[in-house]
Amino acid sequence: MTLPSKPYKKTKQAISTLKAVGAYDDVVKAKESRKLRRGKGKLRDRRHVARRGPLVVYNDDQGIVKAFRNLPGVELSHVDSLNLLQLAPGGHLGRFIVWTKSAFTKLNDNWGSVNRESKQKLGYTLPRPILANSDLTRIINSDEIQSKVRPAIKSVKRAVQHKNPLTNLGVRVRLNPYALTLRRAELQQQERNKAARAKAVENARKGVKVAKTKVEQSQLKADKKHSGRKAENYKRIVDDSLYVPKTKESDPVYIKKRNEAIAKASAEIAAKKFTIKLRGQAKAEEPVEEKKEEKKPAKAPAKGGKDAKDEKKDEKKEEKKAGKK
Repeated sequence: MTLPSKPYKKTKQAISTLKAVGAYDDVVKAKESRKLRRGKGKLRDRRHVARRGPLVVYNDDQGIVKAFRNLPGVELSHVDSLNLLQLAPGGHLGRFIVWTKSAFTKLNDNWGSVNRESKQKLGYTLPRPILANSDLTRIINSDEIQSKVRPAIKSVKRAVQHKNPLTNLGVRVRLNPYALTLRRAELQQQERNKAARAKAVENARKGVKVAKTKVEQSQLKADKKHSGRKAENYKRIVDDSLYVPKTKESDPVYIKKRNEAIAKASAEIAAKKFTIKLRGQAKAEEPVEEKKEEKKPAKAPAKGGKDAKDEKKDEKKEEKKAGKK
């Protein structure tokens, strides 16, 4: 909406002008929306809140500011200092703006156009769109673009989740192939135990007595032997005073084995002494020949103070000389 550039002195003139351009309904709406603010803002000198009304943009202030400033929700701004917070409050575009004729005509001088520079800003032109075609999907899917783009990666490589071989049979078999045999044997044993238990229950119901195997008999014997000492062991656990340690000297089995070992050792010692005695008697009966050591007489040194070795050497030398001649 544009206002005629004429002087304003009274608020009633502003109201009549807004009614003429169809903007007064927004003023009434802003007036009726005034209410008490929530929260602690009431204590900070902003007790009331209201919706925003129309924005009046002017170029020559001929009493416009005084005429419109008392209307609730109406804001004013000079065309040379437009404020983005007023043009799009809260980041929402599409505010109701009322322009004066002189302000609207001055926009071309302030901002210029795509081809014409601004008169207010040095070397400024309106930003032109880089894309001639705004259909990005058509541009991306065109043959020119797709010929330069690398092919799409369709294979998805996901990280392998490591599994616990103690709880996962498949991983355990990969690490130890014999684990499958052990598991199969375990399942077979469970089936046999289940069948044997069911058969035993059926025989017990019918009153049929089944002969026990050797393994079962040995197990029952071991259980019976163990159950005989249950009461004694329990007393030892409960009361320390009842516990009497079993010594070797009081064990009859140990005493018997010890006596047998002593008797065997004494018999072996007596037999050894007897054989030694017999050997001694046989040696005493044999005649003993005394061997006298013959002492070799020491050789006296030869004449001239030479030994026997020196004389032999001299004789060998003389024989060699005679052989040469």
